[in-house]
Amino acid sequence: MRPINIVDVEASGLHPDSYPIEIAVLVDGRMHSWRIAPEPEWTYWSMTAESLHGIGRQDLIDTGSDAGRVASELNDVLEGSDGLLYSDAAPWDFGWIRTLYSSVGSTENFQVLQIEDLLSETRRAAFQEISETLAASGDYRHHRAEPDVRMIHEAYCRALKLDGAASR
Repeated sequence: MRPINIVDVEASGLHPDSYPIEIAVLVDGRMHSWRIAPEPEWTYWSMTAESLHGIGRQDLIDTGSDAGRVASELNDVLEGSDGLLYSDAAPWDFGWIRTLYSSVGSTENFQVLQIEDLLSETRRAAFQEISETLAASGDYRHHRAEPDVRMIHEAYCRALKLDGAASR
């Protein structure tokens, strides 16, 4: 099984004006994560989203990393990789990543693709079922970027092992 790179992004909400607050990536088997301080124009905040991820806006203001630094470091982490990140919610995650990069006048050097596209139809169903089981297990802090990346990776690996052969 060839290792894949995985990304998860937590955001200020699901509104069109939402923005990334936490990003984690598993690249070449190594985890990298950032909490992001809001840019001045990033004002939308959902208390419902906060109740899920447990990160307060003021905490991000006080302790989050500068958006430009996060964008630069994320590009650095992916330099030398195949430039592909996989997500279980690629349209959302890539949208927030584009918000990050456009806000600092930079361009991402990677793509975000749907992880299920790597799986056969049978394995896609298994991946979803395994993901739900892992989320309910209490072994992962769901709706936090780093634990979600670990959970996505675990579900992907388990789905691939169903009949012992990768379907790519």
